[in-house]
Amino acid sequence: MCVLAVTGRFCRSLDVILFGHWTKSFSMVTGPDRYALIQNIFSTGFWSQLSSVKHTELRLLFSNLNATVLDSRAKTTVTKYIGGFKHFLKWTQKYKEITSVLSCNKLYVGLYLQRLIESFKGFNSVDIAFYSIKWAHCIADVTDPCESELVKKILEGAKRILIRENDYPSLRI
Repeated sequence: MCVLAVTGRFCRSLDVILFGHWTKSFSMVTGPDRYALIQNIFSTGFWSQLSSVKHTELRLLFSNLNATVLDSRAKTTVTKYIGGFKHFLKWTQKYKEITSVLSCNKLYVGLYLQRLIESFKGFNSVDIAFYSIKWAHCIADVTDPCESELVKKILEGAKRILIRENDYPSLRI
């Protein structure tokens, strides 16, 4: 059983997270931090202000905001972004020096994108990673490292490098 920090609802299934009327199934982060991804996003930045909301009616409105925010994108897009951000989160957990994922230092976002470029997974994986990180920072309402001109240049470089690699696969070293 899990407790979602924002809504206070209980989940009986480990594969389903309920956000008001919005239900989303996705594969979990492994280990004890199964709901760390969603809890981090919806307890950081803007969402950390719940304790300052005192009136019951306002608290109820606040608790429904997460569903509204998630509905701002198609469910398939949200699923893709959750998966992409989950991969980023797993990568950051390997390095003790990365102490914050929301808001993450633009240096580490750039290094993660570089790792994806060097793994030759294709431009789509870099693109999804970039927009997943951007999405998570946006809905948490924290400083977005993807707004950095340098991080944007890394994305543009990835496009040129990886699309060129796919055009000429026999030339890959």
